[in-house]
Order: sequence, then structure tokens, then C-alpha cells
Amino acid sequence: QEAARLAPHESEPFNMMGLCLRGLVLDDAARQAYQEALRLDPTNAAAMNNLAALDTASGRLRAASKTLRTGLSIDPQYAYLHSNYDGILMRLINRLYLALIALFLLLVVLTEQKDPYLARAGSGLAAILVCSALTWSVIRQLPPNSHLWARGLFQRLSLSWRIYLVGFLLYFVAVAILAFGPLRTAGTVGIWVAVLGWAVGMSRIFLRIFGAGRSRTGRN
Repeated sequence: QEAARLAPHESEPFNMMGLCLRGLVLDDAARQAYQEALRLDPTNAAAMNNLAALDTASGRLRAASKTLRTGLSIDPQYAYLHSNYDGILMRLINRLYLALIALFLLLVVLTEQKDPYLARAGSGLAAILVCSALTWSVIRQLPPNSHLWARGLFQRLSLSWRIYLVGFLLYFVAVAILAFGPLRTAGTVGIWVAVLGWAVGMSRIFLRIFGAGRSRTGRN
């Protein structure tokens, strides 16, 4: 704060102040500091990166995506901006994961009640459309050709996050089986696949507890 007071027209002191405020969990004040840094210097890629990281952590994925897009257009080689792109993707996958779990529970009820195939398939298709819309609302804010960077996501993540992705895929398979599989086998097979996905997810929690490593996504 003293540096910002002594150099009120310099961008970097406000960026550093934002980092300190975020370390104190004063996210609103940190956001204001980053925004002031960008007002003073709209090309400050570090401030854009920090603002995008803060918005990502707060669940403001569209705002983070817009900031990320601007930052990469100014400095496409800034490594931490690419790392925060990974963070946005993982937050998006986390939202889809929660949606899959909710849909799984609905399909279990429909399967146990032996509802018609169209009811299960219709629920599955509706969920696909909703998830697609959610995904597109974030991805369309990202820079062009972002999918090229996403290809190496699995290799860049820590072991615990890789396990998380495997669990996500298992839940996706479980939902597909429950939604579109034959009634006589959909319930049993789908539930067992979901149990496997749950077990994989629990193993990730144990890995994080015992320090198997964090995600490689950068924040600053």
C-alpha cells in the first residue's frame, strides 16, 4: 500500500498489493487492486493473470476467460496465463462432474421405478444439452484455437488431478449406461461403474492428504 501511495500512477505496485491482499483472503480488495493496475497499464499481463486466477478460484469462469483472452492476445508466451487456462478447464470439469452426479441420481430413480426407456434417454439428452451449453458459455470466451492447448492437459496435471479426471470419465460412462442401456442391465452395470468412479475420487482425496502433489496450474 505504501508503494502504491508513493507511485499512484504506476501499475505494478497495485498488482503486488493485490497479491498481498489475496494472501490475506481479502478477495474483493485484491480484485480492486488488480483492476486499478490494469487501468493504469492495460497491457500488464501479470495483473491480468492474477485477476484471472482470482476469478477462476471464485468460480467466475466467464470473467476469467475474458481476462485470459485479453492477456494472451497481448503476451501469448506468458506461461502463467496458459497455466490459468488449465485452471479454468478444471473448474469447468468440476461443474460438469457435479451435474453428472445429479443426473446419475435421477437416472437411478428412473431405473429403479422401471420408467420407460424414453424417459431415461430423454433425461440423458437433456443433460447433454445443458452441459454443452454450460461448456460453450465458457469456451467461447477463450482465445481462438484454445483446444490445441487443452490436448496436453492430462500430462500437465498432478497425479491427484489425473485421478480426478478418470473418476469424471467413469461417472460419464455410468450416466450413459443408465440413460441409454437396456433396463435389465442398466441399473446394475451403471451403479457399479459409478461406485468405481467414487472409489477413484476417494483415492484422489487420500493422495492430496498425504501430499502426492498439487496441480501444476499456476496462480500468479
